Amino acid sequence: RIFDVANANNSQAVATFSHENNATAVGFQHERRWIFSGSEDGTVKVWDLRAPRAQRSYTCAADARKPYPGYPVRSTTAAVNSVVLHPNQGELISGDQSGRVRIWDL
Repeated sequence: RIFDVANANNSQAVATFSHENNATAVGFQHERRWIFSGSEDGTVKVWDLRAPRAQRSYTCAADARKPYPGYPVRSTTAAVNSVVLHPNQGELISGDQSGRVRIWDL
């Protein structure tokens, strides 16, 4: 949720965005037109403040190693620990619990 902290009488959220699990990282784009977030659900999302849903969503896939040939590969994700916006405003960089640092083109 985003609140207008400059207005002390406003207890209503200005905007609400959600993930499937806890949000672990949030940041604003330089001109404050959109925000980005990371979550324990293994996703990095880009939100337009005027739109009701995520404009982009990136999944941080965990390393799916097969313990033996023929083992079914399960779709797993790695919880996102951090997300930052590159100074060029064209890439997001995320770090996740699988130990990977990923660069996402916007």
